[in-house]
Amino acid sequence: MFKLILSLCILLTLFSCDLPEGEGGNNTIRGHVFMKKYNSDFSRLIQEYYLADERVYIIYGDDTTTYHDDVRTNFDGSFEFRYLRSGKYTVFAYSRDSLSITGLPKYAVKKSITLKDDDEKVLVEDIIVLDN
Repeated sequence: MFKLILSLCILLTLFSCDLPEGEGGNNTIRGHVFMKKYNSDFSRLIQEYYLADERVYIIYGDDTTTYHDDVRTNFDGSFEFRYLRSGKYTVFAYSRDSLSITGLPKYAVKKSITLKDDDEKVLVEDIIVLDN
């Protein structure tokens, strides 16, 4: 009888916990990376297109120290993160810094997403990156 009660307590504990953001669910985040290419002083747009083979990163939850996974965009600039649990996520790609505000050559262009339901598929706005 003790083993049965102990087993039930363990099962209830496991099923009553909210799982944190991350892999293991049925949710999907999809999007595209769009490139705007400018001349050397960023005064004139030369080209714009969906960017192939660009790295896109994902952060689970409120973590700000590191990314958790990354994918490369397809030929049409699309990316997808699958099998996510409900929760908060941030996806980002790096862009050239046209204003040099940060003092660094690139900065992260971020999109925040909250997945609420299981089996939810979210299409985020285009991540627009710059280059010259």
